Amino acid sequence: ADDVAAEVLRVIRTSGTCFFVADGGGVLRVDPHAPEGAPYLPPTEPLPLVPHMERNDITDIFESPPVAGLGFIHFAVARSSSFGKAILVGHRRGSLLYSSDIRGAYCTVSGQMSVISDPESRRHYWKGLWSASLPAAAAPDAAAGKARVSAAARPEGSAAPPQAGAPEELPPAWMSEEYLLIRLAVADATLQASVDGPSRWERRRVLCKPEAP
Repeated sequence: ADDVAAEVLRVIRTSGTCFFVADGGGVLRVDPHAPEGAPYLPPTEPLPLVPHMERNDITDIFESPPVAGLGFIHFAVARSSSFGKAILVGHRRGSLLYSSDIRGAYCTVSGQMSVISDPESRRHYWKGLWSASLPAAAAPDAAAGKARVSAAARPEGSAAPPQAGAPEELPPAWMSEEYLLIRLAVADATLQASVDGPSRWERRRVLCKPEAP
């Protein structure tokens, strides 16, 4: 079982793409975090040496380094998508499918999903690349484009209209309501060779028992 779990992790690490397979049907390409043996637990106390500093990616490295293992996987879906809506109404079984040309295999990890709403966890797990899949992420760009069009429409040499006030600072992207952070508690993993040949091996499966977060 340990050998199968280790190979599953190798496939995941060398996989170029990952797909979320909903239990009720449907497939969505996602960009998940690497598996963890234990999930991130949001601290309740200020940082020890710099209590006035806000936590960020750098402080996370020293304060809460990831725990290796095949227990939990975090990824994101848009709240308004059909997948997000299905999860919110209670469809909490799902799988992630990885394929690795380097390992000549693909694997499926399945388990129970939960929605993580804690702000500190949402910040910790946020990936900038996820912005492209969230509808709200396009709003600032659309506003900027509207401003450019307005400027181009003004007669040459005319002054810009007075501003009512300084532009408001946009909140961090991880605070978007569209951002739905999903935690998959891995219950089992299936490994399958994707190439033919004399060394091809049969399908393998391992049961996982992730630690309670």
